[in-house]
Amino acid sequence: MVQLIFYYRLISKLSFLSHDGIAVLDDDFQVPLSILLDDEKEREALTKESLRESLKDKDYVITHSFKRYSEKLLGKSIYASSMILGYCYSMGLLPFSMDDLLESIKGAIKKTEGQNNCDAFILGGELYELGTESFEARYMNKAKASKSFLDLAKESIRSSLFLSLKSDYLINEFNSNLNIALRDLPWVKQSHLIQILHDLYIYDRGACVKEFIAGAKAIESIYDNEHREIAFRAFAKTYFVKDEVFIAHQMISPLLNDMDQKLYGDIGKSFKKVRINRPSFDILGKKVEFNISPKDWMLKTMRHLRFLRLVLGSWHKREKEIAFKIRDFILNDIAKKYDGKKRRYALKLVENIKGYREVRYQKAEQAFKELESL
Repeated sequence: MVQLIFYYRLISKLSFLSHDGIAVLDDDFQVPLSILLDDEKEREALTKESLRESLKDKDYVITHSFKRYSEKLLGKSIYASSMILGYCYSMGLLPFSMDDLLESIKGAIKKTEGQNNCDAFILGGELYELGTESFEARYMNKAKASKSFLDLAKESIRSSLFLSLKSDYLINEFNSNLNIALRDLPWVKQSHLIQILHDLYIYDRGACVKEFIAGAKAIESIYDNEHREIAFRAFAKTYFVKDEVFIAHQMISPLLNDMDQKLYGDIGKSFKKVRINRPSFDILGKKVEFNISPKDWMLKTMRHLRFLRLVLGSWHKREKEIAFKIRDFILNDIAKKYDGKKRRYALKLVENIKGYREVRYQKAEQAFKELESL
């Protein structure tokens, strides 16, 4: 929370600076857990993006990706502070010599980290001298260009097929429906539509994609700008259930692999990824649950077992019932029964029905009860 207060003070003029003072900050920062867990029933929660937007026109605030640079070039983001010191030194903001500063760094930090912090200090100075574009061209642009999000989504759909015979047909259908969605829903971010349609094709091969697009168009006519995005987010999640088949693919999809590579690709090879799953099956009226750390081959097998949804008729029945009820509330009840703050509150109630099975069941029960009493 201290950090949040700090950023509020930044926005309000950094009262602790002198009239000609300058703040040099990392453009990435930790949003407090209390903000991350905000259910947003009263107002939109504070986000990194909104803070950055508030700071971007402040001429006394300088931000750079110090943590990203230090993690990429030195292996750890903790060297960002030394990078900032080096940046400030090159700006002429520190009344000390470079030798004195480097000796102070080495003296204040344990020997095993001293040199890396000194290197970070030098890099910070180079960032100021070279400017962002030249600095990144020298140090950061050596990685292979990554595939676009759309290409990764298509690759993910192809990889989910047991046989590749119909892959071209399915991808063409995905492209066609995506173009329709982009045309009919211009107020939705393209990346969001790609993700949602990808999930629909992974879940049931896009069986309900046209119904989804029609429902999203209805939301545009039902809700004003203030409530439309909340309604859309909650509505989109009702068209697939995160069952064991769906999750099996998501855990090995090209989309996740690309994200993991961006997050962890530079930290070396001395780590391993361990998955922890707790699948649940309804067999002959009994619930069977167990913990498992699945291997890739297990997930590749499980993602093709869609027939289990037919064989196990009551499998995830409760999740489907909750999804249908949320969809009905959004399209029929909330806009008619509530207005103003109550409408937002009602929409956030249904959007916040999420989490693990037992948590989701409890949230759904509480939310539907509260909606009846609003």
